[in-house]
Parts: sequence; structure tokens; C-alpha cells
Amino acid sequence: MSLVNINLLPSKLAPDVNVIRLARNLRAFALVGTIIFLVGISAMVFLFVTNTVRLNGIKSRQEKLKSSISSLKPIEQKYVLVKDRSVKIEKILELPNAVVGVESIESILNAAPEGITLSKFQLNNTKSETSFGFTDSKSLSQTLAVILGSGFYDSIVLRSFSFRPESGYSVTLEMENN
Repeated sequence: MSLVNINLLPSKLAPDVNVIRLARNLRAFALVGTIIFLVGISAMVFLFVTNTVRLNGIKSRQEKLKSSISSLKPIEQKYVLVKDRSVKIEKILELPNAVVGVESIESILNAAPEGITLSKFQLNNTKSETSFGFTDSKSLSQTLAVILGSGFYDSIVLRSFSFRPESGYSVTLEMENN
């Protein structure tokens, strides 16, 4: 014997076929929408995590580069200083009497007593302007004696002479080369 499907509800109360079809389609649409929503959320979470990891990697590389740049700053400063000095030395050596002028001031400084500082030395074609600092009058007189006795200069002009108790004597000489 086969089982017969018996419906005891009146046929007026039975749902309409179109409503049942619409409900089935809406249920399928809701299921597909939920799946798409979950896949979208998963994709956004994945992109957020990967971008966060990349951003952290970029930030760490940026910090490494900043630290390497900051460690190179003193080297760059030394390079610029050496370059500037070499340009100035080239300018001095281009002058016709440069070697003689530098050698003369070097021999004066070697023969001068201790307590003398060379604060300025400018050299041009025929003259040199030199500023000295002295701690006492004895080193001043000995250095002037060395300059006068050296025979390197045709004329020596005293441009400035000052005294400060805390630092000593300051003398600027303009000397015309032989």
C-alpha cells in the first residue's frame, strides 16, 4: 500500500503557489546575499590585515633609513668642511706668491714662543694680513722680533692693536711680501 498525501486543510487556506515560489526565491536570495556579505567582510578583513602588515613594514624601513641618514650627517658635514677647505687651499695655491707666503708664516710660527695663536691669515698677490693673539707682552715682543728679523717682508703695517685682561693682546699686521 502506498501512502497518500492527504491534506486536511481546506483548499482556501492553502498558500498560493506564487507566494510559495516568491518565499522560496526570497530565501535563496537572502542566502546568497548572506554568503556575499560574509565573503565581502572576509575580504575587507584580509585587506585590512595585509595593509596593516605592509604599513608596519614600510614604517620600519622608513625608521631604518632615517637612522642611517642621521648617522651619515656627521660624515657629510666633515665632507663639506674638507671640500670647502680644499677649495680655499686651491685658491691660495693659485696665487703667485702663495707658497712663499705660507712658508714664511709657517717659519714665523715655528720660531715664535709658546702662547701665540694665529686667528686670521689672508693672502693675496702682494700682501698678507695676519692676526695674532698673545697671552703676555713677552711673547708679543719676541714674535714681533722674529717677524722683523725674518726678512720675508718689505714692509709691515700695524693695522690693529688691542688688549683685554681676560684674553691678552690682539695684533693685526699687514705685511707686504718680498
